[in-house]
Amino acid sequence: MPISAPLWRRLAALLYDGFILLALSFFYGAVITLIGALAGWHQGEYQPMFHHWIVFVGWVLTLIAFYCWFWHKSGQTVGMRAWRLKLVSQFDNSQTPNWQQCLVRSLVAIPSVLLGGIGYWCSFFDTQKRSLHDRISRTQVLLTEKEK
Repeated sequence: MPISAPLWRRLAALLYDGFILLALSFFYGAVITLIGALAGWHQGEYQPMFHHWIVFVGWVLTLIAFYCWFWHKSGQTVGMRAWRLKLVSQFDNSQTPNWQQCLVRSLVAIPSVLLGGIGYWCSFFDTQKRSLHDRISRTQVLLTEKEK
């Protein structure tokens, strides 16, 4: 029987993924800066992200795409793999979530994390240790077996 992942492992995986998201953000910023320089957006300024709201939305969508891609493809991000976690559909523990579940999970996870992690604290009151974004997206994070 699959075991639900404990909160501390989930937070550790989130920390690992945070380093990758930071690198992805630097890359995104460099691409936007280059595009802005070539298009003449700044006219001498070096802060394109502060002047174009669409650039900020693009950055958020890039981070969401990172998670959705890995969750749908294998059920694991790099941080989740390191901590032996796997995201599965609640209805079939062997199936990775579909695109809709991944998108819903990502969109609910943003306020869930930003509001003091309140979405994660819900796992203390759920019998299956699911967070708020797990419950809403009908997914579950499971602890996987050690590889031999």
